[in-house]
This record gives sequence, C-alpha cells and structure tokens, in this order.
Amino acid sequence: FPILCSILCSIFSLYYRSFTKIDFRGIPVSPIVLVIMVLTSSVINIIFAPVETKNNPLDKTEKAVYRKRTMFVLFIEIITFLISLFIFNNWIAETVALGMFTESLLVIIGVIRRHNN
Repeated sequence: FPILCSILCSIFSLYYRSFTKIDFRGIPVSPIVLVIMVLTSSVINIIFAPVETKNNPLDKTEKAVYRKRTMFVLFIEIITFLISLFIFNNWIAETVALGMFTESLLVIIGVIRRHNN
C-alpha cells in the first residue's frame, strides 16, 4: 500500500506539472540545487523513516518491514531522479526533487509531533 501511494503521488505530480505547465515561477533551477535537495531529503528519510504515532505504534517487525519499503521507494525515486537528470529532462527531476523534499518535511513534522506527545 505505501508503494502504491508513492507511485500514485508521483503520477499525479507529473500529470499536474505537465498539464498546468507550472514551473518554479519561470525561474530555472540549477541541477546542483536539485541534487542537494535530493541528498538532504534522502538522508532525512534514511534517518527518521518510518515514523510511528501514538495511535499507531510499530513493533520491531513492522518497523523492519516499513523500513525496507521506505528504502525501496527511496531507491526508485533516486534512480528516477538520476535518469531524468542525465537525459536533461529538468521538469521531471524538479518534480521528483520537490516530491522527496515534501516527503522529508512531512517526516520531520511526524517526528516533532511524536516527541511533543
């Protein structure tokens, strides 16, 4: 289910970007900035994911399973990013980088909420 969610999110993001032609407000983004975004997001996700909540505590087995899934999805995202960067398709690379950045922000919010409760 989490993998399906990630795939659907990526498909909808690509659909939205391609049909609305929304760019970073017309400002070209350097590939170096995109690589930094992807690396930062990857490190955050590797360190903190999966995030458990008060309503859904995870036992060791669940943590291991979700961690494996997280690493698989992260691997697919990075491969997609690198392929799109090498074929000089910046809008796909931007979409993947923004998706990963958003994902890492949500993980950080989850960690903060977990520690506050």
